[in-house]
Amino acid sequence: MKKRIGIFCEAGCRYKYPHPLDLAELAARSGAGQAFVFGPEDEKVVQWNSGRGFAYKALVSAELVKKNPSLSNIVFTTKAIPELFKLDAVVVTTTVTLLIGLISRVLGKQTVYYAFELMVPGRPGSGRYSVFQLLLRYMNISVYTTGRPRSRMLKKALALKRTPKAVDCSALLETASSPTPGNVTLREWAESHIGARPRLLVALNAGLTESRCLDLVLETAAQLPKDIVFAMNGPISRIWLDRLNVVGARSGNCLYYGEVEGSRMDLINFLRGADIGLVLQKSRRADILNDRLYTPNKLFDFIAAGVPVICSRQINLRLARENGFGIVLKALTTECLRLELEALASDAQFLSTLMHNASNAFESRYHYEVSSAELLGEMLS
Repeated sequence: MKKRIGIFCEAGCRYKYPHPLDLAELAARSGAGQAFVFGPEDEKVVQWNSGRGFAYKALVSAELVKKNPSLSNIVFTTKAIPELFKLDAVVVTTTVTLLIGLISRVLGKQTVYYAFELMVPGRPGSGRYSVFQLLLRYMNISVYTTGRPRSRMLKKALALKRTPKAVDCSALLETASSPTPGNVTLREWAESHIGARPRLLVALNAGLTESRCLDLVLETAAQLPKDIVFAMNGPISRIWLDRLNVVGARSGNCLYYGEVEGSRMDLINFLRGADIGLVLQKSRRADILNDRLYTPNKLFDFIAAGVPVICSRQINLRLARENGFGIVLKALTTECLRLELEALASDAQFLSTLMHNASNAFESRYHYEVSSAELLGEMLS
């Protein structure tokens, strides 16, 4: 009989948290597991991920999530409890769903806490639910998280006996996800807008905010020639969209696509053809630990698309330089970013090497089948 595995994520399973869906597909693909993903109501997620071998179950309405997030968390947890009795193994992914995991363990279910965010009790930005993690000291619950620095920090902060195991935020090498019809690539879309092939196509995927250095990117774009084109996609505020459009009108090299419709694989396919991706994050001592130990999906989305990266200096991003598929800026300044982009635009051979290394790193090591193997094995054991 197949093992019934439930993965709970009240925060949704779109671009920020695609991993419950990927993990569920791997469990179903193994033939040993019957996987269920429990999240908020989202018809598009169901549509985009049909045919991947798992079932998606909504525990709370999209309207309630939007109107009253605190109440929706309570409703989500309450509706999750009856589902636990139907499952053999449970994976919870956030501090909100950790309470579900604790109840699951009391019921004698095999339980894993797969911490997507680094939320340390008592630290700014971690939220009131983070205190539930202190109970992990006394419960037989396996702990995983995203990246080795986060693992060490979580062990220290929670006084855990064992260091949580690290799972990279990587994408699947192979997936049953079907491409959304009519989608174009970033390069096709950019070239149709500017009417020419850019000398360097720079991609900025999601994170279109000041903390993700959008101000620095726009300042840099204004100082570069029109044939170094910045193409951006993802959610953006009205204020920043207006600023982007002003720079684009003046310099002619800033484009905004909007949000990509589709699964994570659709997003990766969209990014194909870009020359370089930007993975930038401001880091201040006052920032919450989750931002200081930055482990973005976008880094792995880029290399899955064969796109090398330019990164800021966070410790979790150094793997780009260490594996030869990226550049780490000496300083997070307009001058440093401008010089690196100009150098890449003038050195096609070096850029080609970075692209080759990005594809090789994804295919040989940084894909989800490899990074999640231990987690998947524990769920199916």
